Amino acid sequence: RGSQADFILLAEGKDEVQKEDLVSSSSSSSKQQLTPLLLAVFAFTGFVGASNIYYNQPLLVEMGLEFKKSSGEIGLVNTCAQIGYAAGLLLISPLGDIFIKKRIILILCAVCSVFLLVFGFSTSYQMLLAISFMIGLTTVIAQVAIPLAADMSDPSKSGRTVGIIMAGLTLGILLSRTVSGAVGLKFGWRAVFWGASLLMGFTFVLLAFLIPSTPPKNKTNFSSLIQSLWQLIKTQPVLRQSAFIGAMNFGVFSIFWTTITFRLSEAPYNYNSAQIGLFALLGAAGVVGSPVGGFGTDWKGPYFMVGVGLVLYMISELILLFFDSSLAALVIGTFLLDFACQCAQVSNQTRVYALAPGSRSRINSVYMVSYFAGGATGSALGSAAYGKYGWKGSCIVAIIMICLSFTAYLSSKIPHPFFQDKKREQEEARASTSHHGGRRTTRKRGRTTLQLFNGEIPEEETADISSLLEQQE
Repeated sequence: RGSQADFILLAEGKDEVQKEDLVSSSSSSSKQQLTPLLLAVFAFTGFVGASNIYYNQPLLVEMGLEFKKSSGEIGLVNTCAQIGYAAGLLLISPLGDIFIKKRIILILCAVCSVFLLVFGFSTSYQMLLAISFMIGLTTVIAQVAIPLAADMSDPSKSGRTVGIIMAGLTLGILLSRTVSGAVGLKFGWRAVFWGASLLMGFTFVLLAFLIPSTPPKNKTNFSSLIQSLWQLIKTQPVLRQSAFIGAMNFGVFSIFWTTITFRLSEAPYNYNSAQIGLFALLGAAGVVGSPVGGFGTDWKGPYFMVGVGLVLYMISELILLFFDSSLAALVIGTFLLDFACQCAQVSNQTRVYALAPGSRSRINSVYMVSYFAGGATGSALGSAAYGKYGWKGSCIVAIIMICLSFTAYLSSKIPHPFFQDKKREQEEARASTSHHGGRRTTRKRGRTTLQLFNGEIPEEETADISSLLEQQE
């Protein structure tokens, strides 16, 4: 079985950090319970943190006019924010496994608040780019908070916990454009970032008083932690495939939301920043793709739903390419694009999170680094294409990225032991169904299992596992 193969890899000592994850996950320890208030605070933190790198999108036209830069040049402000976020995911987010998470979160809140304030006082184009990168680097707060909330949550409710926080993060990405557009129109683009700085300061105070301080589960150094990321990439083909598809998909998403600002400011629309921000509400409607993707994943499997998301991506881009002068077509295309993004994202994350339950923080880092690196690439390519070839040029770049995503998706249907095991158990449960006295009863195998990487290992095999670990040590 795939899980046993992964265990052999672990026992051979090729990934010491994963071994520590196994020991920490199998040991019982007391933990503070996640209350509804704390869950709401974590969701709010995700909302505020994600907003910081998207406030700039409806304001790019005003920034470009003030600093006398083209659409392609000023679009790099958003690109630098996303590159910074990807760097934070790679270098800062994994630190939650070896340092106290609360301390990391508070430091990030304080530093990010300062950079947002400084961004509002930018005096040059180069300063905009540099501070935008630093805002992205320090706003990975949600990616540290999510594992903390999952640690505090009841295991049977961890999925719901992560889902609620991710919903807050997604709404932050989408609604930040509406808020910044309205505030920017009335008070100027600089006021948006001054207000964002105050909001981060409030979040700092809220978290300082409410979230608990929990000790780290692993005792390792930063170098070993980063090396374990590469080990996961080498040994998990599903992770590699999903990371590439996620990168291409978010690249398409970023191309659209970076260049739509320029398109709506031109004829026949001629929208101001507030109207452009309101247009982003259509993206919030696309959040319904998350529960639909989750339901479809349970029904048909994550691989199937990723394909559905890619098809919807292509349909939306074709609508946006050929009917961009029609407001109704733009509305339909925008909704489909955001729906496809959420649907594919949930399904992709379901695939990778099932790979190694003891290494989810690092799997999340690998996946999200790829995801936002793709977003930064899309934002840069989309801005450059729009500056040279206009709206249709940026749409063609997006379609090329979708085709690359399709190529990776269709290259091989990689078997996934977790879902193979789940399907096998369902078939065995159906086969054991019997009828007694006209009453239908189903016998379920009562067994305690230890989740280990790609699947489950029965309790009777756990003793052998522990023995092998002791021999290796």
